[in-house]
Amino acid sequence: SIGTWGSAGSGDGGLLEPSAVALDDHGNLYVTDKSAHRVEKFGPDGRVLAIWGKRGGQPGEFEAPRGVALDGAGNVYVADTGNNRIRKIDPSGVVTTVPGTFNQPWSVAVSSKDGSLYIADFGSNRILKVDPLGVVTPVPGIGNASYSGDGHAATSATLNSPSSVVVDPADNLYIADSENNAVRKVISSTGNISTLAGNGTAVYGGDGFNANLAGLYKPYSVYLD
Repeated sequence: SIGTWGSAGSGDGGLLEPSAVALDDHGNLYVTDKSAHRVEKFGPDGRVLAIWGKRGGQPGEFEAPRGVALDGAGNVYVADTGNNRIRKIDPSGVVTTVPGTFNQPWSVAVSSKDGSLYIADFGSNRILKVDPLGVVTPVPGIGNASYSGDGHAATSATLNSPSSVVVDPADNLYIADSENNAVRKVISSTGNISTLAGNGTAVYGGDGFNANLAGLYKPYSVYLD
């Protein structure tokens, strides 16, 4: 299909409410369009190369997807939020469902070490790990919507509506802990959690001081360069 950037509507190449983006090694851009209930692939020149999901703006294969990530093999992983699923699109375009039970997954990230998936499970207040064998385990978050655990094991910490997660090459996790007004970090080597930015208050302030003393207001996304 050939389309243009941002031409909202029900036809090919229309973006209604883009919610997340990811780039592959060839410069192709993958976009989850929450309101159009689909995933679109754009070439470096802006042409639409593929569309997965309902083109008419109604729920179909996807429902309100919010997150997207790629692995080194060219597989695309989608946080299919409205369907409470994580979906996988292989390089040939075939869509399958990743095993596991999720509650409003908002974001997905892929480990460059072993291909494990990390999911910001917004509705369960947890970050879940799906290993290459399909085993699902909670990393940080015990399910309670509160703010605790800094300096201790992430498995006993609490989060409040985590909306985004990324993983660095050392498998450290960075989490947008949105309702706690903070960005949290889980160190892979120790398993401990800490607050990287935000002091827990929903205010704007703290420029020029340590990031964990600053105020944030519901951070919803986090990325690494």
